[in-house]
Amino acid sequence: MTADGKGRRLIEGVSGGWATWSPGGDRIALQGSALAPDGTFSCCAIWVTDLDGKKTLLSFHGREPDWSPDGSKIAFSAGAPPHPHHVEDLYVMNADGSGVTQLTDTQVRPERLPSWSPDSKMIAYEGGPLGSPEIWVMNADGTSNRRLTEGGRAEHPNWSPDGKEIAFWRPFRDRLSIVKVDGSGERKIPVLGGPPSDWQAIPGPRCRARGRPERELGAVGCRAPSGCGARCNG
Repeated sequence: MTADGKGRRLIEGVSGGWATWSPGGDRIALQGSALAPDGTFSCCAIWVTDLDGKKTLLSFHGREPDWSPDGSKIAFSAGAPPHPHHVEDLYVMNADGSGVTQLTDTQVRPERLPSWSPDSKMIAYEGGPLGSPEIWVMNADGTSNRRLTEGGRAEHPNWSPDGKEIAFWRPFRDRLSIVKVDGSGERKIPVLGGPPSDWQAIPGPRCRARGRPERELGAVGCRAPSGCGARCNG
């Protein structure tokens, strides 16, 4: 559908969730089930479909795909038996499903929900003990992992358009927060709703918020920033 909620249409023959658009807008990667020729069933596989419903299986095991902004890679999480969803690691593959590379290998904690930086050079993700993750970042090749948050559960990282900050959700504190990529300057954002779905710089009207200089309206998962006389309901 369009951004205003109109023009909804069904892509026939495709089911699943956790959809992520290709940068060109002509394909969608998503998480769905799959059945192998030998009858093996996977509840969580990575598919790519065009807008006519022609789909291709990229990975028999995988969850939470995220397409890189340069269009060349897809990052995803995947686990191994006997607990495929409890100790997940992060992987990256080419957009055609080739070249699958494992990026993390902690073996003791899940790493999931990868989120590409706008320049496709870094990946943010949530990782840590089951039920108490924090926000981490690493280079796109899996090197230089570092934790950005501490002191409480942090989930669903999402990059700012300029690549300088990351929005995330603290469910125990019921708040949206933002932290700089170097881990400094964490601050909460007074909005209603849940985890950030997207962060967009929205051109148009400008506002003067609480004595601060005029700035472009921006939003994290909604279209009303704090300080501009509006609130978001998720």
